[in-house]
Amino acid sequence: MVITLIIFYYIFLVFLAFFALYSLFNIFHLLVFGFFTATNVFIVLAYLAVSFLLISFIFSQFNTFNWQQPFIDFNNFFTIS
Repeated sequence: MVITLIIFYYIFLVFLAFFALYSLFNIFHLLVFGFFTATNVFIVLAYLAVSFLLISFIFSQFNTFNWQQPFIDFNNFFTIS
């Protein structure tokens, strides 16, 4: 049995889902319960733009990585070389 590095990718996707839910919750509260001013709209748009740019950069770097590399190889785990 071999565990590949893809497990870290899936863990990252779970954290990314929590980030998206947290961001939607915060933006909703900022727009509904905050003051609707130009500054508020600018902050929300800047937050979304920076988040989008960072996530795009991360996924572009992830595409260049081989996720099928073994992380733990239980077939050779207990052998002495």
